[in-house]
Amino acid sequence: METIKIDKIIIKDNIRKDYGELTEMTASLKEHGMRKPVELNKRNELVDGFRRIKAAKAAGMEDIPYFYNDDKIDNTTEQILSGIFSKNLNTVEEGQAFVKYMAEHKILIKELAIKLSKTEGYVQKRIEIATLPKEITDEIVAGRLEIGHALLLKKMPEPEAKKFMKTIIQEKWHVEEARDRLQYEGGGKISEAPFNKEQCKGCKFNGSEQSELFETGKILNGVCMNKGCYAKKMSDYVKDLREKYKDVIVDKVPAGYIRSDSYEAKERGLTKAYMDKCRETKENYAVMIDDSYAYGIHVNEYFKPKAKKESAKSKEGIREETPNAKDEVREQKLETRIEQFKSMFLIGKCKETIVPGSKEAKALAMIEMNPGIEVKKAFSMTEKEIDKKIAESSLHALMGMGLKNLIIATENNGVDIKKHFVITEEFLKIHTKDQLLSLMKELKIKSDVVDESTLKKEDLIRNILDDDIKGKIPKSMQ
Repeated sequence: METIKIDKIIIKDNIRKDYGELTEMTASLKEHGMRKPVELNKRNELVDGFRRIKAAKAAGMEDIPYFYNDDKIDNTTEQILSGIFSKNLNTVEEGQAFVKYMAEHKILIKELAIKLSKTEGYVQKRIEIATLPKEITDEIVAGRLEIGHALLLKKMPEPEAKKFMKTIIQEKWHVEEARDRLQYEGGGKISEAPFNKEQCKGCKFNGSEQSELFETGKILNGVCMNKGCYAKKMSDYVKDLREKYKDVIVDKVPAGYIRSDSYEAKERGLTKAYMDKCRETKENYAVMIDDSYAYGIHVNEYFKPKAKKESAKSKEGIREETPNAKDEVREQKLETRIEQFKSMFLIGKCKETIVPGSKEAKALAMIEMNPGIEVKKAFSMTEKEIDKKIAESSLHALMGMGLKNLIIATENNGVDIKKHFVITEEFLKIHTKDQLLSLMKELKIKSDVVDESTLKKEDLIRNILDDDIKGKIPKSMQ
């Protein structure tokens, strides 16, 4: 093999940033010399062999073996190819190299993929990973996060991604576990949101976008991963509703008014024509907007039925009933009784035929939990969709429980505070500065500052989070 003086080799930018531990390689070079030559171009610029050069210098070598490439492909491409196929580059370095190369050569992902004989997905994934915040890419390089974790975090806004990353590491979640949990970290189902969803198409925080790239399967389809944006859109939607109904909106149902979809509505003469007229004139019409539902916003309309006209005799207290009037009253009463009988008949037959645990039984339970859902829509859903809706509604049920019952309910769902609780920034923020100092004392957490009381609240929080707090449960949470 031909050799060259190390000081004659020109070393320019290297896409590798982390050279790793070189002690073992340096010792090997001292004892056995360099067996694999470094690669140079015709200008003596180093293309591949940066670690070997660094170790060779540390070993005191002056001459090392080399060979020239044919200059058919540029240095950066050569470095990328060499790094990929020898597994010397980590995922982040690959992505950074791809980004730099595309910017310098003004080419698209598809063209770079062809150059590297890789799929577009391979290149795209690494580019996405390389553009994550440094706190996350450092964890990828350190091996505490996998590619799948990183791609999931890429779907979230930066602040939420950093918080979720810490939870993944603390809980040691596999990619599948992180993905399953991620569906509850989002703002909500875009498909079920009442606001204009056109603006959500193509948004990188839409769980339906690039589902193949991010390997999330169907579990995140339609989930908005940007809580803040989703909440703002919902808030703006409610504001628009309140503005639309500002002349008729009420906080309490006025006396004598009937809800438009109630059982009484038809009986009391709330015809479509009458309700349309009330909406137009804004008379005998009231609206209540219920935005307290965890899974929807409901506009409830109320109308005051038309007053029955009284004849002159009736006004004077003289009872006036013609045979025709009596028949009409009897017919109305019979119609009401028939409706009631028919309802009870259907309920009775359903009670006889419904199978516990069947799709139909679950659909009825879901309708009970979600009064706003259309019955026809409920029965057209798949059993899997119904199960998911019931699970969501059950979370709403938990919100209405007191702490004592909540503890019982969650324990029966396998939740154990001692096992699952992890001290987070949100938990610490609800404490005052003095309470944080007491907490540090309780958990035996020290800082580098002699007088910890001189620290700001934010510094105390950071100090606690930086400590080894895994498995530590404050008495207040036990």
